[in-house]
Amino acid sequence: MVNKIRNGIVWISTPKCATSTCAKHLEEFCDWKGMKYTERNRHDVMAPKHYVNLGHLFSGDVNWEVVKNDNRAVIGSIRNPMDRFISHYSHHVSFGDRFKGYESNISKFYLENNQNTTLENGFKTLNNYMVKYLGVGDDEAWDADLLKKRYNFFFVSEEIPQSLENFKKYTGYSFKNKELKTNITDKPRLYKSKKFKEEFIKNNENDYELYNFILENYGFKR
Repeated sequence: MVNKIRNGIVWISTPKCATSTCAKHLEEFCDWKGMKYTERNRHDVMAPKHYVNLGHLFSGDVNWEVVKNDNRAVIGSIRNPMDRFISHYSHHVSFGDRFKGYESNISKFYLENNQNTTLENGFKTLNNYMVKYLGVGDDEAWDADLLKKRYNFFFVSEEIPQSLENFKKYTGYSFKNKELKTNITDKPRLYKSKKFKEEFIKNNENDYELYNFILENYGFKR
């Protein structure tokens, strides 16, 4: 990864996985390193060689052959699957743009819609969002070998200080502030039933396996 970074970083920045925090830290790193970067509000665009993208980037928008030929570093962002889902839903409800009639009842919303709607364009269901966003699987299965082949590093939302310490091992850069940046929005108080929790865990088995695999294999062993 050390040699790849100078060729640029492709960041698959999964929404609601501490991406505001990670973008801030990556910008700080780029300023120190003298690297160019695309703006945080420029989404879905793969940056040129020698750049780092700071906006959201879905794996489907990445030319993986170019990444391989350029020998660029690839990093991803993940979060506990249920926490990520709740945060994503809360984001839409807070801004009042979606899910009218459900609002605080996330349990009813999920149980009635998990197979027929989505939180983001390009996804057919509410399940296994991270394996799909990272481009390593779907509702049926996920590929650990493909994950290891494509991704050099991961930020983990619940482990931001450790993530930054791991990043320092590859770059030598010591981050001044390792705290998690929180978005200032009105968070709705959501009703989370036992049935919702059980169904979500069952239906998102691949995301949970992915999450635990990354913790075990990308420097987050406990």
